[in-house]
Amino acid sequence: MSRQAAGHEAGGRRAATLRHRAEALAAAHDEDRGSHAAVLIHAHRDAEGFYREQLAGSWAETHLQQRHLQPGPGTGYAPAGWTGLTTHLHRLGYTDIQLLDAGLGIPTRRNTVVDRFRDRLMFTVNDATGAPVAFVGRKSPDNHNADAPKYLNSPETAVYRKSETLYGLGGADRLIRSGATPVLVEGAIDAQAVTQASRGRHIGLAALGTALTAQHVQALADVAELRDRPVLLGYDADAAGYQATERAAALLHHTGATVDVLTLPAGDDPARAHRRGELAAALLDPAQRRGFVDVLIGNEIARWREYTDLRWPEDRVGCLRACARIIADGPVETAYPYARRLAAVLDFPLDTTVAELLEAISPSPPTIDHVPFAGPQSRAAPRATER
Repeated sequence: MSRQAAGHEAGGRRAATLRHRAEALAAAHDEDRGSHAAVLIHAHRDAEGFYREQLAGSWAETHLQQRHLQPGPGTGYAPAGWTGLTTHLHRLGYTDIQLLDAGLGIPTRRNTVVDRFRDRLMFTVNDATGAPVAFVGRKSPDNHNADAPKYLNSPETAVYRKSETLYGLGGADRLIRSGATPVLVEGAIDAQAVTQASRGRHIGLAALGTALTAQHVQALADVAELRDRPVLLGYDADAAGYQATERAAALLHHTGATVDVLTLPAGDDPARAHRRGELAAALLDPAQRRGFVDVLIGNEIARWREYTDLRWPEDRVGCLRACARIIADGPVETAYPYARRLAAVLDFPLDTTVAELLEAISPSPPTIDHVPFAGPQSRAAPRATER
């Protein structure tokens, strides 16, 4: 064998050895990462059991009873002491580093670890497989410390991404596949109220610590095909809830789901409705649902009226065009009824509203993502002060 050929052969062996070492290192890293994730999930499962054992006799149990909610497997109470859970998990063999990595503990200035959740009603957040990966804790109604958040969420960890995980979805996949209606709400207690009030015919889902994202919608779509499937929006009936409704409608619109909005009295939410004994009927009553296009148009008109009074023709034209963009993204069969409604509300001839709708309905119509109000807010002052 020539010297050159021997060199090529040796080089090939070195390359193969390096590839083998790289593959082995990657496999070891994946195994270690999987092992680490498993430890974090086990820590959450042990923490869930600890919280559940503390629930009886606590204010958290009374709070649930007052809201007519039954404590489920993922419901518990984090005691008020500094190290109740930490001490418990230490006894089970967990290290401080593991408690910090799991988001169950927080470091102190004395280089010790204390409980993240203290004196809180606890709800477990499960991943798509049903494994516990995070918690959300509600503070006591008697806790008037303004610095303590009403709801405290787990931080993001190696097993939990808040932008991808919907509270209430993990473990409910079979019910949703069997036909239960997903209902998007603002928080864990609202989600519990929906699921319990409907006895599983509706499943309450909530994004925790963040607005609804495309990843949340994809997580729901991974559970069941959303095209032509009913999805209900049950956000609070206040300004923040209206914004959440618009965002959710925009994200869900592209899935082909049939999106309706649960209509509640101003300032109300699903948990309050359940406490009054009215939520179960509201979820089943078609009269308490509105199509999302109808809701978005109503919100758009209300905002234009708030900022401009809709007194001037230019403002009414701006409002009409904003509403036309919404309608253009909705079902075609609803366009003409909406044109009649807008003509009456904005005091335009029907021919004018139809023309604006035809202008908005094009081969590449604007999408519902453009719905959020931008007209009057973008001006230096409302029209009335300009005259």
